[in-house]
Amino acid sequence: MKVYQKLAYLVVQHQTCIEHNNTKWMHNSKKELEERCDLFTGGDIESCEVDLEKSNNKLLVLYVSFRHVDEWGYNKGLTNHTIRVRPSLTEIEISVQSSSYGKDTNGIKAYLRDTFANFLNEDALYKLHQL
Repeated sequence: MKVYQKLAYLVVQHQTCIEHNNTKWMHNSKKELEERCDLFTGGDIESCEVDLEKSNNKLLVLYVSFRHVDEWGYNKGLTNHTIRVRPSLTEIEISVQSSSYGKDTNGIKAYLRDTFANFLNEDALYKLHQL
């Protein structure tokens, strides 16, 4: 199972728990989603969060904050992005939208698309051992 499949599974599990008022498993699935999203952070990616209301078994919506620095490592600011992940028959489709006035600062959209494509296509069991 790929990471994106595991995230989608957890989203559906969380939504099913809400429908059936199963607070224990609802908490467990949300906690695991948060832990898995934390694996995305590090380096210049400051935060990653799954939108549990907009995500489902056919779409993952992630909110990401990215810290930009100049060539000397000084802070140039934070940009926020929405990443939408859709499965297809052969791969996943990833779109990146910037909430920072549509800016594509330093080609950040392509960088985030490539970074998340690589990570989301990894084996979920391998990533589980990194938790």
